Amino acid sequence: MKHKTTPLTLLIMLSLVVGGFVFFSHTTSSARAQTQTRDYNLAAAPIEPGQFVVKYKLGKAPADLQAAISQEESNPTFLSRIKQSLGIKSSTQVEYSTIKALEDKYSLASATAMETYNSPTVAAMFDNTYIYTFSSTANPTALLADYNAMDAIEYIEPNYIYSAFKVPNDTEYGSMWGMKIINAEAAWEQSTGLATVKAAVVDTGVETTHSDLKANVLKSEGIGAGCTSGNDTGNHGSHVAGTIGAVGNNAKGVVGVNWTVSISGYAVLCAGGSGSIADIAAGINKAVADGNKVVNLSLGGPGDSTTLHNAIINAKRTGTTVAVAAGNCWNQPQSGKCPDNDPAKRGSSDYTYPAAYPEAITVAATTSTDESASFSNRGNSVDIAAPGYQIKSSWPPDTYNTISGTSMATPHVAGAIALLLSIDATLTPDQIQNALQCTAKDLGAAGWDTTFGHGRLDLKAAVDAVKAHTIPTCPVAGQPVTTPIPTSAGGTTPGATTPAPTAGAGVHPCPAEAAKGNYNCTMPIDDNDYKAWETEFKSGTTTLAPYFEYVRKALYQ
Repeated sequence: MKHKTTPLTLLIMLSLVVGGFVFFSHTTSSARAQTQTRDYNLAAAPIEPGQFVVKYKLGKAPADLQAAISQEESNPTFLSRIKQSLGIKSSTQVEYSTIKALEDKYSLASATAMETYNSPTVAAMFDNTYIYTFSSTANPTALLADYNAMDAIEYIEPNYIYSAFKVPNDTEYGSMWGMKIINAEAAWEQSTGLATVKAAVVDTGVETTHSDLKANVLKSEGIGAGCTSGNDTGNHGSHVAGTIGAVGNNAKGVVGVNWTVSISGYAVLCAGGSGSIADIAAGINKAVADGNKVVNLSLGGPGDSTTLHNAIINAKRTGTTVAVAAGNCWNQPQSGKCPDNDPAKRGSSDYTYPAAYPEAITVAATTSTDESASFSNRGNSVDIAAPGYQIKSSWPPDTYNTISGTSMATPHVAGAIALLLSIDATLTPDQIQNALQCTAKDLGAAGWDTTFGHGRLDLKAAVDAVKAHTIPTCPVAGQPVTTPIPTSAGGTTPGATTPAPTAGAGVHPCPAEAAKGNYNCTMPIDDNDYKAWETEFKSGTTTLAPYFEYVRKALYQ
């Protein structure tokens, strides 16, 4: 017997099919949307209260859906008339109703379309993009989840607030290219320094009454012959001090790498900008005794001094990091400060002291285009480079001046040391050196080279490494990364035991001697050199070259 299909039966079947299709299509699209995940970082990222940027898929914006619904109602199809008679919403109506329900749920106050400025390329990216303002009390986590559950949404995100990197209002800051190129502005977002960090300028003294320095200067003490206290007898020290820590954001003059820091001057160069190694060593020793954890030495000469070297060794032993200038003899006229008796040595930081001492961080100078400054010494002792050409800073009695030299590059690094200590006061000199030179922007030949060392200072990268507790290491063939302390000061006393580097240290106390087979730095070359080398080779911190030299000497000496 055949069953007759009545019009009512047909309508019921059709409604089930259509209704099921609408329900199925809506629920599955929601399920697909809910698989989208994104970390909005709501806990940390600042946002405009209640504001979100919403982009709808093509044809899915509320206005588009509303227009489509009007079209359906004005020109209904047979199918839409059947659904309408049964009270069934079309998929377009369902999407529109869902959007309007969310707008009501979260109290939408306004919706503004993003301007496309009659640009086809902008329109291609930002058509159907709106700035929604909901109630400021709306729960952003729940709102984002609800909107992401709709298939009509291409994306939704909070209207995040971004800020300019911290830029000081100091009136001469616009001419301070050095701060910009080392990424100081981004670093200042993390720290602008602390008064608890003490930095020493061993130089011509510091002008304690300079209006851009005095808030950050503890004292200036006369140490050398003819040096007075409380002022700067040669201008040089005040210029250095300004780069390390001229007061920041005070609407005056220049700004230092540290806006806040405690600087002490130790006047040792008072004879026309010169001083004896005994006075300089005394200045370093007094700075260390006073608790300074940073020492800036923008000075040097051609004489290798055990007295000065021992003062620097002692500073490092006590946890003080010393930054020294590479020297200004490269392509410069002969002068008393350059080793002019040997042309091969002139212009080399390896024969300029204290630049050659491995316990200090030796700083070369760069220009505003990241080139080596014409005067900047080069050599195996160069660790890092920093801005040193046409640097503006404080100048006695209460003004400013622009000068050049590795003396000007060094306080950028000394200031960086102080800034790192403001973030983590427990850092050791070796950790600080690694944080600075192993994050530097590589210039010149790939990797370490004699012109730039590891590269030009990148203050933001160094700060990030310290804050993340991920300080890298970067041993090279030139001056090594870290320096073990000799058990005998200076490491040159006959018979003294100077340890080879331990695993991970990466620095040898006498790299030039080690390359000759004298691996443990004591004479004569004997089996003890081989034993010291073997230990380090097994730990992966040295090469075969010293061994080959040891064998050669054993065979032919």
